[in-house]
Formats: sequence, C-alpha cells, structure tokens
Amino acid sequence: MDEEESNMSTATRVFKAMYSAFQDDMDLKADLRSDTLDTREDCELK
Repeated sequence: MDEEESNMSTATRVFKAMYSAFQDDMDLKADLRSDTLDTREDCELK
C-alpha cells in the first residue's frame, strides 16, 4: 500500500513537471508565432 502510494506521487510529480514544461513550450511557441505575424504585417505595411 505505502509503496504504491509513493509510486503514484512520483508519477504525479513527473507528470506535473512534464505538463508545466509542455505549457511553457506552448507559451513560447505562441509568443514566437505572434512575433512572426507582427513582423509579416510590418513588412506588408512598408
């Protein structure tokens, strides 16, 4: 019982770490995407 609980908490910790890293990556991609869109609009205006 105790061993299973510790395994679960470890898996949860790993999952949360991966999930937060994934969210950070998505935020970064969103930022990059908006940057490229802004640049493209600037080029078209000029």
